Amino acid sequence: MMIMEGWRLAMPRYSVSEEWLNFKNKVATLIGSNDFDAVLKLRDQVSDSELEHAIDELASEKKDFSYYLFLEYWILKTDSQEAHRAAATALIGFYSWIPGAYTLAFAHIQHVIERDPNNIADLLAALHTWESPDAEVDQATVHLYAQRVLEVDPDNETALYALERTHG
Repeated sequence: MMIMEGWRLAMPRYSVSEEWLNFKNKVATLIGSNDFDAVLKLRDQVSDSELEHAIDELASEKKDFSYYLFLEYWILKTDSQEAHRAAATALIGFYSWIPGAYTLAFAHIQHVIERDPNNIADLLAALHTWESPDAEVDQATVHLYAQRVLEVDPDNETALYALERTHG
């Protein structure tokens, strides 16, 4: 799922197999019973990106807030970049109706950027999020992110627009 230009989660491509459906159903059952620790233990069997993909699909299909709550639990337990990206994606894509969703998504993206401040895809994700109607984001931070993108891609329209809008 592409939530915005330049930012795509590392999601493997699956043919819908019985194995995948069984895994996804297991995740849904465990989250439905609030057994978040058991879901995290599944990371011993699959990659973080596969778990992230399953959560993304389930949140998309069921629109159940418990999937976002699991993502926050995953962040609490591991503070992983994958969990922060998944939470940002869920907030923007499936829970955008919640007041403050874009502000929270921006905060999750910032956590990812703190670990890799020059990842252009993450910087662009932040630049696509900051001007949403309910986003309360520091314009100086946006300005800095736009400058970082322009150092690598001087013609990037998203960064140029953000720089202009933040009085650059």
